Formats: sequence, structure tokens, C-alpha cells
Amino acid sequence: MTGEPRQARSATMALLYVTIGALLVVWTIIYYIWLNRNGGTDNAYLLNAGLFASGVVLIVIGLAVGRIGRNARQAEVSSAAPVAVVTAPGAPAAEPAPVALINPPPPLTTAPGSVPVEVRR
Repeated sequence: MTGEPRQARSATMALLYVTIGALLVVWTIIYYIWLNRNGGTDNAYLLNAGLFASGVVLIVIGLAVGRIGRNARQAEVSSAAPVAVVTAPGAPAAEPAPVALINPPPPLTTAPGSVPVEVRR
């Protein structure tokens, strides 16, 4: 088991649970059909129902282990730790320099009775 990642074990376990559960369900259905044709006893039907329910539970556990393993794989992949930028508490904030427009827009002109329109370049 040394050197084997946890992801592989969870995937293997999920596959194992689903496979055993599915086989158990299939064979209990076959046994149920046989019991109906050959007149089974109450105890045989009880055993059959219990094995069928156990197979369904194993399938559900296998699907849950698969989902848990997938989520665990995402959690195991480590990303770079976030870098925090800390500023000195006593440092004054720098004032931004005033911005001078190199090519200012033309002034707004309006004719009498018209609506002013801004011209953009």
C-alpha cells in the first residue's frame, strides 16, 4: 500500500461496491423468479428481499464513495498559497498626479433652441 495515492483506493472501492451490489441485485432477481415458479417458503422470500436490499445499498454506497473520492481528489490537489500584500500602517497614501488631457475635446456649441450634444472621438 505504500506509494499508492488515496484517489486510487477510493475509485477501486467505489467500483468494488457497485459491482458487488449489481451482481447481488441481479442474482436475487433470478432467485425471486425461481422462487415464484417453484413455490418458495416465507423464509426464502425474506432472505431474497434482504439480499436484494443489501445489493441496492451497496450500489448506493459505491456511488457515494465515488462522488466523495472525486471531491477529495479536488481537495488534495494543492494550489499555490495566496500571497497577502501588507502595507505599512504609518505610510501615507500617495496622491495621484493630476491628469492633463493632450487632445481636449472641442467645447460644446449649441444653436438657439437645440439640445447640446457631446462629440466623442
